[in-house]
Amino acid sequence: MGEKLTLRQEMAAERLMEDEGLTGDLLDEQAAPLIRWATEAAVKVAAPEASEEEEEARLRAIVQAVRQVAQSAGDERDPVRLVALAEAALAALRPARRVRRVRGTPSRFRAPRGHGQAVPVRRGQRRAGGAGRR
Repeated sequence: MGEKLTLRQEMAAERLMEDEGLTGDLLDEQAAPLIRWATEAAVKVAAPEASEEEEEARLRAIVQAVRQVAQSAGDERDPVRLVALAEAALAALRPARRVRRVRGTPSRFRAPRGHGQAVPVRRGQRRAGGAGRR
């Protein structure tokens, strides 16, 4: 985090560093890499192009991921492993990407209107909602 941070990024990082319950009962040697990873992730999600709602949702997900690792870490002391567990937890928390519906779908890809059952179309006959093959 050597680059100049915006006020928004500084606030996001401070929010995580000041959360005393974030790492639970982890030892300092276990908590330090998780806090470092979380603050770096917070700086990334607080980028100027992100909306406030998007930033808030991502910050909550980072906090939840760190708490999950803190609760399940046990005797794990390897900082690389702890961060990998946090990254995996965060990836599992991310909502699935929504598929955008494309307008103007060609009729041959559209289901026929009506009762949801396919309607046989004879060669040369016009299809419902579009032109038939010729």
